[in-house]
Amino acid sequence: MQINKPTHSKLGIVSMLLLTVLFCVTPQAYPANINGIVAIVEDDVILASELNAQVRSLQYKLQGSGTPLPTETVLQRQVLERMIVNKLQLQQAGRAGVHVDDSTLQRSVVQLAKQNNMSTAEFRQAVLSGGLEYSEFLAEIRNEMIINQLRNRIVTSRVKVSDRELEHFINTQTEVGLGGNIRYRLGHILIGTPEAASATQIHQARDRAEAVVQKLEQG
Repeated sequence: MQINKPTHSKLGIVSMLLLTVLFCVTPQAYPANINGIVAIVEDDVILASELNAQVRSLQYKLQGSGTPLPTETVLQRQVLERMIVNKLQLQQAGRAGVHVDDSTLQRSVVQLAKQNNMSTAEFRQAVLSGGLEYSEFLAEIRNEMIINQLRNRIVTSRVKVSDRELEHFINTQTEVGLGGNIRYRLGHILIGTPEAASATQIHQARDRAEAVVQKLEQG
């Protein structure tokens, strides 16, 4: 049975990470009783057992969807490359304070079970039937949630609407006769300053912020 998982945003994070993979060996089949290091990523490592677990998980998903499996060598190389990228992103998330607690993780698992028309117990058994340890599955889900939160945070932090863009939008709505019927809900107002702002520029920005607050309070 194929287990459907939530689709995450495919927004890239190019230039987000300026990190280095210090060492990476050519992937090969590793016996279950050998748990050597297959890659060192910054201050973390990828073990053969972790690689094997991820390969099994991907094989299960591909078989469940009827997708032809690539060769073992190709599959391991692809999985290892993805694991390295994920490690880098998780390290960045850790430094940024992004985390997913157990209760949030459990709610996600319950939602996954519902999407697959299963109880949580049936869902757990389906995971185990695919040859994947349930703890490994939970760790994978948690990591995906953390990475998705990191991507969303980065994208959100880069979204900035200029005064000209805002004025153009409002004027456009007014021209089509919607201006009087629209209400705006603002969660955050940014009063920007240059990177090397002078004391005068900072003072001017503070004055603008205080003026905005005053206007909002006056309605």
